[in-house]
Amino acid sequence: MVSTRAVYRFETHRLQRHPDSVTSVSFRCLRPACAWSVGPTEDADKASDDCIRHAAETKHRLFASTAEDIAAVVPVK
Repeated sequence: MVSTRAVYRFETHRLQRHPDSVTSVSFRCLRPACAWSVGPTEDADKASDDCIRHAAETKHRLFASTAEDIAAVVPVK
């Protein structure tokens, strides 16, 4: 008779930003009839300035914002 045995080893992991990653941001106006958006771009300051400029010119005040980078799952030592 042949028996099979499984051995499980659990290791704790965590999520961290990948060292080669750069963050990109984007903004999108939430006014229903407005199609304005900016990004994705690595220049967060310029994207923010563009968003503020759009708000000043149109009185639109609500925006969806997204920030994205690369994450890596690594073992905790």
